[in-house]
Amino acid sequence: MTPLLIAQIGLTLFVFVALLSSAAVMVYVERKVAALLQQRLGPYLVGPQGLLQPLADVIKLMFKEELRPKAADAFLFALAPIISATCAFAAFAVVPAGARTASTRCSAACARRRR
Repeated sequence: MTPLLIAQIGLTLFVFVALLSSAAVMVYVERKVAALLQQRLGPYLVGPQGLLQPLADVIKLMFKEELRPKAADAFLFALAPIISATCAFAAFAVVPAGARTASTRCSAACARRRR
């Protein structure tokens, strides 16, 4: 394995974990804002100030009973969430990240104009 391939795999894993973490943070913030608007406390029982509430939700979903319609195809029923998650994460595959992206060229050009 070349160092470039290792770096690309590391970057991919970093972006994947960042996306999952940002989803958990957004759920927490959404609950806190909704609680503020409804004049109640919001999530506060799990962890310090309710910070572990998204993790508790994941654990609850893992042990939840799976309800599948009788006429549904079992294989497609299991495959559908995988396809939708893959499409959601693939949307970030086209976002350029590196030394030669348009945003870094723009920053360098803007810095030269300011002088």
